Amino acid sequence: VSTISFSSAKKGTPFNIRLDAMNDFVQMKSFFFEIQATNTSDSSLAVGLVSKNGFLPGWKTKGYFYNGNITNGSAGLILGFGSPIKSGDTIGVYLHRESGPCRVIFYHNHRCLGDGFSLAVINDVLYPCLHLSGKATVKFPMPARDNFPTIF
Repeated sequence: VSTISFSSAKKGTPFNIRLDAMNDFVQMKSFFFEIQATNTSDSSLAVGLVSKNGFLPGWKTKGYFYNGNITNGSAGLILGFGSPIKSGDTIGVYLHRESGPCRVIFYHNHRCLGDGFSLAVINDVLYPCLHLSGKATVKFPMPARDNFPTIF
């Protein structure tokens, strides 16, 4: 388990971290990862996926994120999809590319929230990414290769 503490320079300007430690996993067709938010007081944390070209500074990052809403990194796409992420929460992201459309499925405290994104086939390598405005500490356990959650 890795622990990551990070903060943005000022509230309202996000800081992004691409979790490249999962390099072996992101080469797989489908993968699942979780983070545990251990300290998110007075912050907005989003968890999701980003391509190499989509990973940019601040609001310029474009990807597939969950922060209680579904967002592309700079704009809310589905508001009220779940609850805002707070201290003690576990967030899971499942990239499912087995058949049909590419699906990005989100889990909040081990409860499947469903598809945040259902997209045409995406062949880009997607990396886990954290998008933060404020300060946070998260735990990032390395996932098991064959540990895929149930989809409801």
